[in-house]
Amino acid sequence: MKRTNSYQINIENPCEEQWDSMRKNDCGRFCQLCQKTVVDFTMMSDREIIQFIENHKDERICGRVANSDLNRALISYEMISNTSWKFKLM
Repeated sequence: MKRTNSYQINIENPCEEQWDSMRKNDCGRFCQLCQKTVVDFTMMSDREIIQFIENHKDERICGRVANSDLNRALISYEMISNTSWKFKLM
């Protein structure tokens, strides 16, 4: 495996809007106060979170994250296939 990218999520000023009061949509919930989608990262793997962040680099992202994902490195690993191995059946 090859380590690709890592990120750390820190929230200095967490939103105080209630998750359950927001309207559901495809990516999470829609916040009426800030008029943005709040992405639900709670069920995503580190790799999925990193992929989302990289696909939305030029945007401000609002998200709901698990406490276990805060203040730690989110690490994505990439599988490398080894094509140099050759096997013979006899």
